[in-house]
Amino acid sequence: MKAGGMFLQLFGHLIRLLGKFGMPVTCNSAFYRSAHSLQELRLNRFNSQAAMKKVLIIEDHPDMLDILSRQLEIMGFAVVSANTGMEGVTKAIEEKPQLILMDIMMPGMDGLEATRLIRSNRETEKIPILAITALCRESELNACIEAGCNDYILKPFNFQKLKEKIQAILPNRILTFYPISKAKGHGV
Repeated sequence: MKAGGMFLQLFGHLIRLLGKFGMPVTCNSAFYRSAHSLQELRLNRFNSQAAMKKVLIIEDHPDMLDILSRQLEIMGFAVVSANTGMEGVTKAIEEKPQLILMDIMMPGMDGLEATRLIRSNRETEKIPILAITALCRESELNACIEAGCNDYILKPFNFQKLKEKIQAILPNRILTFYPISKAKGHGV
C-alpha cells in the first residue's frame, strides 16, 4: 500500500473511532456541514482587486479530494477537480486554472507524467503546480521539481501550511483560512 493510501486509511479509522465515542467528524456529518456553513458566512470570498481564482485539484482519493475542495472553497477559490492524471491534463487545457494541486502517486498516469504534459502545452505551461505527495525521499521530491512542479507539500499536512504554500505561489492573492475544527462552539 502506498503512503498516501495508508494515510487516508488511518484517517478513516480515526474518524470511525471518534464516531464510536459520539464525536462524528466525517465530511458528511452534520457537525462538518454546520461548521463549514458558519465559516462561509464569515468569509470574504473575493479579493477586492481580483475575481475568484480557479484551482484544479488532481487527486485520485475521493476523501482527500473532498477535504481539499472544501478548504480551498473556504479560502475563496473556485475548484475544479479531476480523478486521474489524464483527466487532469485535459481539464488544465480546458479550464486554464490559476493553480494546480497535483497528487503524485496515482494509478495509470502519475502526477509526474501529468505535470510534464501540462508543461509541454503552450496553453498551460506557465500554470503554477503544487505537488501533493507522501513521497519523502529527497530524490523523489527533486523528481517533482524536475518534472515541472513549482513546489511540493508532504502528506499529511495541515491547511495552514497549504495556505502558506499557495500564498507563496500566488503572492497577490489574499487568502482566508479558518480551520474547520476551530469553528465556534465546535472542537475536535
